[in-house]
Amino acid sequence: MQVVRRPVAIASLQDRLDRQERLLDQQQQQITKLTATLNELMDSLKISRKASTQDALARSALPAAPPRAEPASVRTENVLAHPPAEATAGVEPLDLNLLAGLQAPIFSLLTDSEPFASFGPSTPFSSQSSLPATPQAPQDQTQPYTTRLENLSKEVEGISKGIAGFRFSGDLRLRSDNVFRSSSSVAGPVQNARGTYRARINLDKGIDNCLDVHFQLGSGRFDNPLTDDTDFGSLATRGPIFLTEAWADYHPNAHLSVRGGKMPEVFQDFTRLIWDEDVRFNGFQESLGTSPGDNPLGVTRIDFRAGQYVLTSPNIQVLPSAAQCSASSAPASCAYLEAGYQPGQNVRASDLFDQGIFVNGRIKPGWSQYVYSNFLLFRNPDQIALASTSSGFPLLVSNVLGATLVGPLPGTGTATTLPGGGIYTAKHFQIGHAAYRLTKVGLRLRDEDFPVFVDIQASRNFGTSFLRNAWMVTLNAGDIKKGGDVRFLYLYGEKDADSMISQFTDDHVGSLTGVNIRTHSFRVDVGLTRFLQWQNILYIQNEISSSNPARHFYVPVPAGTPTLYRVESSLFVNF
Repeated sequence: MQVVRRPVAIASLQDRLDRQERLLDQQQQQITKLTATLNELMDSLKISRKASTQDALARSALPAAPPRAEPASVRTENVLAHPPAEATAGVEPLDLNLLAGLQAPIFSLLTDSEPFASFGPSTPFSSQSSLPATPQAPQDQTQPYTTRLENLSKEVEGISKGIAGFRFSGDLRLRSDNVFRSSSSVAGPVQNARGTYRARINLDKGIDNCLDVHFQLGSGRFDNPLTDDTDFGSLATRGPIFLTEAWADYHPNAHLSVRGGKMPEVFQDFTRLIWDEDVRFNGFQESLGTSPGDNPLGVTRIDFRAGQYVLTSPNIQVLPSAAQCSASSAPASCAYLEAGYQPGQNVRASDLFDQGIFVNGRIKPGWSQYVYSNFLLFRNPDQIALASTSSGFPLLVSNVLGATLVGPLPGTGTATTLPGGGIYTAKHFQIGHAAYRLTKVGLRLRDEDFPVFVDIQASRNFGTSFLRNAWMVTLNAGDIKKGGDVRFLYLYGEKDADSMISQFTDDHVGSLTGVNIRTHSFRVDVGLTRFLQWQNILYIQNEISSSNPARHFYVPVPAGTPTLYRVESSLFVNF
């Protein structure tokens, strides 16, 4: 069971994936048994080879035994291709093309029919075998079979390691990303036309029926948690690869799931209102849910979710005194004073807590919906603002990475008490958030499925009294499943400057500033093949508010800045 559940429209697919995992477990057990059987056979052959060496001369004088006639058909039990029926109900059988070179010799070894005699050993394959004793073959005849078995053993071992319950997936995105803005008396021009790539590979392993692990390796940058992209350029130097996700999921039953590691936020829905799609947090999250069965409201699933994430690890017991911090060689930890801490004060970690409820339901055939509401609480959020200053990021980012970055955390935009300062204007970030999605499937376009949904979201930061709201509406038509499919999407959103923390929210809907924006977005995707899409997005962005010194309210990109246009065109490959 996943902590972050998918919409009901794909619930059946999730069930199918669960059954496929059980099938893989069954097949792995059978491979293990097969390997053990081959080992026993190898030991038997070694004994036979020793015996054949001793009486080879005696047997060479005897007339050759007539060849045995093989039966017209040989019944074999293919334990790999036929696991228990309860594990494969509704699941497509595993593709055994990888075993094509092994099937004939392996199954001829496993059969209790006469062809086994052609291998020559006198020791039966098993204690229950009814095979008649046959003359020993000379060593020069058994050697090819021995070599063959050794090769088969190595191949089976390699297949076992390659399957072993691991599932591999990934994607590659090549993107043209272009940002343009003219100049005015309020802000200067922007012109940035670049190419980027994003590469990711996922490894998933079901340890047993109640424990899964997941890893993701991906491209990206050390200094920007908002993107997994790597720019073209930098001459011919190589881009880094990061451990972008790593978590374990314990789900003892269909109701409870507990996950820990580095992962998407527990209410991440990739709609780009609260979170950027590439942000991953370190911590824990839990889900407790139930499926109520038939009911008048059409509710199919209710989940209570919670997440606890560690954002910083200052490891500062007591800050230096005011005199020490005013000296010419002040300790580096004095930078915390810029975030509102006092000399001699203890600096605790910055954390994020999120909890809420998620409800899935069906209205009638072809119509489904979900609604969820959650409440986010940031503790010591000014450390995030401090990490975006030149004096703060060495303490809050570089010391954890074990590497010295050349610039502060990007993604600024939330109002601060001073221009570029380390204290947010909002005293707290206590954000209430609600979302609703209505989906219609079964519509047809050119005799193809053409699903449609509308998604509405809104949030308010109850930790401040002004410029604290955000909302977004998304209209989607179509989906990409194969070549020739098309998808259209329109999005409009507004995010006030005190509504949320800019360093974690989307950096495409909000470009150069994550909040204090109103944005129109138009998207058209075309399926070129089943695994290749051509994605095109246009963003049109304007700022909402100007700085207000009387309120200690300063934003990096104020109202009156010319309209910003961002055009992205991508080739997206998934496998």
